[in-house]
Amino acid sequence: MTLGIIVYSIALIWTVKKVFINGLMAFAGYEDSWDNNVILILAMFILLLLFASYIASVMIVGEVTSNYEWFSSLSVDIRSFIIFILTLITPHLLSGFTGKLVVNCSSKLGLIKYTGGKQEISLA
Repeated sequence: MTLGIIVYSIALIWTVKKVFINGLMAFAGYEDSWDNNVILILAMFILLLLFASYIASVMIVGEVTSNYEWFSSLSVDIRSFIIFILTLITPHLLSGFTGKLVVNCSSKLGLIKYTGGKQEISLA
């Protein structure tokens, strides 16, 4: 199972990196009048929401797949590996949607304003 742990660790790191970059890129070109504290709070809200969605998807996928006989016949290591890899998709897909939704709502409420050009953000 060492290979499985390595693959899962790489997938988890890649997903966290992509989610973090998607969250930051949602706010590229925006600023607020409180020294960007509102943007920081909103970005943390997005990350907490995505973490909660990951936990919920682990529980849902675990419950749904446990009803299938072929899945129950697999070893515990393989079952947990499949569940955790499948659920890494959820926060990655939701990160872009959630970031845009929070930016749009914050703009309408006047918490942040668009200042112009987008900057490319990368975590090398």
